[in-house]
Amino acid sequence: MNLIIIDKIERFNKEQLLRLKSVGNVVFPPLSQNPLSKLRPSTYIEDAVIALNPDEWRWSLTAADMQPFTTLTSICLPTTSFEWVDTAYCKQNNIIITNTPNYSTEAVAEYAIWMMFSLVRKLPLMLSGTIKNYNDLSLQTEVKGKVAGIIGLGHVGTRIAEFCDRLGMKVIYTSRTTKDTFFEKVSLDQLLKKADFIFPCFAIDKETTKLLTKKQCETINNTAYFISIISSTVFATKYLEKRVRNGTLAGLAYESPTLRRVKVNIFTPPSFAWYSKEALTRCYDLWTNTIIAAAQGKAINVVG
Repeated sequence: MNLIIIDKIERFNKEQLLRLKSVGNVVFPPLSQNPLSKLRPSTYIEDAVIALNPDEWRWSLTAADMQPFTTLTSICLPTTSFEWVDTAYCKQNNIIITNTPNYSTEAVAEYAIWMMFSLVRKLPLMLSGTIKNYNDLSLQTEVKGKVAGIIGLGHVGTRIAEFCDRLGMKVIYTSRTTKDTFFEKVSLDQLLKKADFIFPCFAIDKETTKLLTKKQCETINNTAYFISIISSTVFATKYLEKRVRNGTLAGLAYESPTLRRVKVNIFTPPSFAWYSKEALTRCYDLWTNTIIAAAQGKAINVVG
């Protein structure tokens, strides 16, 4: 069994490497433009597990990338997301996809709370030098007593809800299933109208990409803040930015490739929500366990 790992070898500790080597032939190809095309010929006809870090790839694993492997058994990802993998091809060819769930829950939830405080304390306006005097523009907001609306009460959504609850906020949520929790479940329409702070935390799929259209976002109240730790491609970003600029939305925060310096309350920190020392350690421990299980034919954390 070949364990083809598309990542930097130094990110694995000595114990993890020894464990991987105990179940297969570990291959770390050079991280060129297409490392899967640089393998020795026999690798493509032998049993293989591909463990792929998309940060060292291109966040798109296609059928063309996998077709050269005649006995590819598994794709093991160090990410929670997997929508960037051609799942249809994997299903047709009995290739198992695994991810590393929940390793970054704490880090991502803390990042969301930090973004919330950055908005209510007018950090974007401070960074751009817009705030200089005590006036309506510089007036800040306290979160205690406000309503936090969580869209998707999974692991991250639940942790954000717990943080908000401990800050003295009232928490409401909407989810495809009812959760065993003391938080109040409401419809999406009710949440968007009632919440002072809106946190989309849902998994991205064909159904959820239609949740936060422009029409839906029109119901958000004028004093609300919208804080997202999911892709900005699944909500009406331009519309929400327009509302902040014309004063009909209090603030907007979402991850972006670059931190924009703007004179309104729009905060776009880089996509580092998951990147804490503790989360990284959990990720590589879990990823190692997942690769080993796949190599032994006992796959865990199967998705897709």
